[in-house]
Amino acid sequence: MTEDLGVLGQPGSPWCLALSGSAQEVTGRGYAWAEAGLTVRFLRGRKMPAYQGLFDEVAAALQFPWYFGENGNAFQECITDLSWLPPQAGYVFLITDPGLVLAETKDDGLSWLVRSLDRACAEWARPVEEGQPWDRPPVPFHVVLQATQSDMDEAVAAWTANGATIAAVA
Repeated sequence: MTEDLGVLGQPGSPWCLALSGSAQEVTGRGYAWAEAGLTVRFLRGRKMPAYQGLFDEVAAALQFPWYFGENGNAFQECITDLSWLPPQAGYVFLITDPGLVLAETKDDGLSWLVRSLDRACAEWARPVEEGQPWDRPPVPFHVVLQATQSDMDEAVAAWTANGATIAAVA
């Protein structure tokens, strides 16, 4: 599990990682990452088949502020702010059942989400050096997709088809 920290502790790409295993196994790794100093949040893909579910699940897990507008622009604003959720050594958002995320949308929902997360990763990878209280070094920002091996190929294909570059976590 400490080998995971090499990738998860680095800002920038690859921001999207795939980890095959049971939810129980991967949850254990997530807790180990948290103990190692990463800010880890678990997101349930089965709760995010459409935009409203995505906004509800992410807002709850990441404790978005009361003013979160439950739309794409508000999502982008909050995911690149997170001032209320200190990163410690970096952010890791572990998504179970990633093949179900925005699967019921009739538009390019997953493509929009991938672009949003890619922009967030790029934003967090840049240091903020303005001589202000909010200055910060580059912060690792990663999304880990968790599925059983039998479901992972389909999930990776869907996320890749929508613009994600995915690396495997051993």
